[in-house]
Amino acid sequence: MTIGRVDIDSIEILDGLNEDDVVVTSAQFLIDSESSKSSDFKRMTHDEVPNSVWMQGDVNSVMAGHRMVNISHGPAEAWDWPEMVMDFTVAEKVDIDSLKSGQSLHFEVSKTEDGGYEITGIHIMSEPEVSSATVSGLINAIDIDTRILNISRGPIEKWDRPAATMDFIVADNIEMVDFNVGDNVTFTFEVRDDLVITDISLESDEQHGKENKAAVDHSNH
Repeated sequence: MTIGRVDIDSIEILDGLNEDDVVVTSAQFLIDSESSKSSDFKRMTHDEVPNSVWMQGDVNSVMAGHRMVNISHGPAEAWDWPEMVMDFTVAEKVDIDSLKSGQSLHFEVSKTEDGGYEITGIHIMSEPEVSSATVSGLINAIDIDTRILNISRGPIEKWDRPAATMDFIVADNIEMVDFNVGDNVTFTFEVRDDLVITDISLESDEQHGKENKAAVDHSNH
């Protein structure tokens, strides 16, 4: 189409139109319509990607001091995530002390404002099978910074294990300042990623004497 003179009210058409042709004099509706459809599409796309998802997984390790947990989790289709092994921050509202290595979880992961991900909800589906034993021993060394006790423990009959000197991690709920090098103790430990003492108490001199006598009597047979 060829145009000629143009003023504020009219445009001269020199070529390209015939008498009785139908023309559009305003495209505002089309523009508004397309804009509306575009906004609806953007809103729909945004709504399809949630800020949080629930997944299933197994706890590999818990880093309570850093409020982090390592989990092998299944796929999250809403976020297009495959099966992965990941470290997650644990939100303050979640009881991190309830998390243990070997647990199976149904857990909620939410996006954070800084672009990270954190666990904001948990349902514990099953507890790990934990091997534990109670035994007596002598404390040889204490490292409060790493929460490690070196103990010469007695034999563990149910596991057919002889007496041995070993390092044990002390659970966070136990006050290590209550114990000293040279103390005779009775303690319960669990076999996790490490050997973790979950309960420990000082032996009285009478208890220690009886145990020593039993050990001597047993050795004479």
